[in-house]
Amino acid sequence: MSTKKTSGGFPLIVSALAIVICLGIGVFIFKFILGAPSNFEGGDVDSHKPVNILGTMYMGGFIVPILIGFLLVVFTFAIERFITIQKAFGRGKTDAFVAKINPTMDKEGKVHAIQKSLEEATALELPMLSKNMVVISTMASIGTLAGLIGTVVGMIRAFGALAQAGAPDTGALATGISEALVNTLVGILTSAFAIIFYNFFSNRVDQITYAMDEAGFSIIQEFQATGK
Repeated sequence: MSTKKTSGGFPLIVSALAIVICLGIGVFIFKFILGAPSNFEGGDVDSHKPVNILGTMYMGGFIVPILIGFLLVVFTFAIERFITIQKAFGRGKTDAFVAKINPTMDKEGKVHAIQKSLEEATALELPMLSKNMVVISTMASIGTLAGLIGTVVGMIRAFGALAQAGAPDTGALATGISEALVNTLVGILTSAFAIIFYNFFSNRVDQITYAMDEAGFSIIQEFQATGK
């Protein structure tokens, strides 16, 4: 059982910077990968005639890079939480931990000192385990909402193309439908991954909390039994 607290993951300013960087990468992917001329018929992006899935995703419009950024945020903070929670497992030995307690104390004083040390370790550790979890949970909600906004914008364009006098603008209709479906897809993926990661890490935190309580109880019981 170790009393050393974890690194705590990203500080607030680093977390904010990580989100901005992810959004920037999302814009880069949208413009230079999804929007590459090779993804469109005749190499003409303005033709709105994609030849593969990347071009189709580009047709999703301005919400797509934001959603890609949100998806990257989810994976970035999932990796950060995984590393932080893995560090939370103590590697110290119980005997070494107990040996640090002042040997001049009586048995009752040592028990009290051990309990205090365990409470301090728990108070330092647990907040670090839940830190930045709010970012993942927020992405679960925002991803759905952003995807819904893109879907609504796409459907407005599609119905606008159908409402034109004379023959409907098939190009605008296709663009609107693509925008609606792509934003729905990426928004659902973002929310799905965020929910999965959030539930996984929440379960891990609960397991570690229980393990810390159990370890603390076992240390005190063992010390009281041996008296040393």
